[in-house]
Amino acid sequence: MDMKFADLTHMQLKRSLDQIHGLDSARSSSVTNLIYSSVPSVGNTCYSHELDVKNDLLKPWRHNSAGNFYQHGTATTTFENGHTVSSQSNKFDAVLQVKDAMLQEKESVILKLRLQVAALQHHMKEGDAALRQVMTSHYTTVSKSSSSNLGKTVNIEAQKRIHDLDRMLGKVESDLEETKSQYAREKTHHEDRIKNLEAYLKLRDQSISDWKNKYRACNDRMEKYKKRVESLERYLGGLPTVEESNKLKTEADILGVERENMIVEINNLKDKLEITN
Repeated sequence: MDMKFADLTHMQLKRSLDQIHGLDSARSSSVTNLIYSSVPSVGNTCYSHELDVKNDLLKPWRHNSAGNFYQHGTATTTFENGHTVSSQSNKFDAVLQVKDAMLQEKESVILKLRLQVAALQHHMKEGDAALRQVMTSHYTTVSKSSSSNLGKTVNIEAQKRIHDLDRMLGKVESDLEETKSQYAREKTHHEDRIKNLEAYLKLRDQSISDWKNKYRACNDRMEKYKKRVESLERYLGGLPTVEESNKLKTEADILGVERENMIVEINNLKDKLEITN
């Protein structure tokens, strides 16, 4: 409860009590009602603001056709080829920070409502004491029954206001618990999804590494085969062709015949030489 509200309430209470001095007992009940009705319904205003914050920040999370989460009325969060896990993790962290801020704001609203309840109870006691003192000082002729009815009326109005604030506070606390539960479920779901994506990327990186190793092994074998083919080409390049081979064979046959003829001729010459001797 801030100082402006407290000062305004005390000023209104003092001004209303001053007016009582000129009123008769028949109007005392209406004056009392005026005192408590003049207190602003700050609890209702605060709760209305809290509901507006809730409607703005707590938009429902849904699934799209790709199985991703998105917030109604906002851009859809997607995962592109599994390469943007770090950026998606940052987006999830931003969502969680928004949820944390919303929870802190709701807790602040609950604290304000509790302070308002305590302040209203305090003002009720002060107003009741002031009214009793005024009625005792200036309306000694008023019957005890009228005084009792006036006090009951004031207490009923104050109790009704406190009951409304308690009900409002209970609803806010219930909404806060539901929000915390939903926040925990969504956080667990996002963490599990991130873990699954990280495991998938790890397996894919391992598969890519295996394929790279296989590619390097195949490339090495191809280089070996290429060098062997080049060596065979050089060797075959030094060998004669079929025509050259046939020509060399023909020349070899001719030389073989000439050799045989020369051997026969040499033998004949030897025989003649021996006869001569």
